[in-house]
Amino acid sequence: MNPILYPKRFLTMKSFSKLACFISLLAFTSLSNALPSDRNQPIEIDAERAERNDKTGVTTFIGNATLTQGTLKISADFIRVKQNPSGVDNIVAEGQPAKFQQQPEANEPLVKAEAEKILYSVAKETVNLSVNAQIDRGDGSTINSDSIDYDIRESHSVASGDSGVKIVIQPQTEENSGNEQ
Repeated sequence: MNPILYPKRFLTMKSFSKLACFISLLAFTSLSNALPSDRNQPIEIDAERAERNDKTGVTTFIGNATLTQGTLKISADFIRVKQNPSGVDNIVAEGQPAKFQQQPEANEPLVKAEAEKILYSVAKETVNLSVNAQIDRGDGSTINSDSIDYDIRESHSVASGDSGVKIVIQPQTEENSGNEQ
């Protein structure tokens, strides 16, 4: 391969194999409870450019970056994936805004989130949305704040910020309450 046409900073075949390993690990560690079929779907990452640093284990997808796997979709100006010897450590998406969406269950609407920065820590199983954070549950229920932290294991979230927190909770209807007669 001509190094002038294919500089080392861009993904090489060796780097692509490491990336494939990351992709298969990501398939088993979704950001939230997702459709079971999502984990069995291939992951596709599109961007205008990709850079890989084998020494640091960081791959950066730059320019209209989109990661999809089943109903999971992350889109941002750039997506950075950090790997360690045991697998993926974290994923950072930044944009104006960075966006995340996923369908939690087959009969539920897409959950959409956005912020200027989304940090997913795989090992800690946490997601942080920072700067103009917003989550829309797809049923009209929303949360807006400067920052939203979500602990996946504990199903616990904390919203905070200098500008306060705004939450909209839609009333439960017979249709979504499970009290069908």
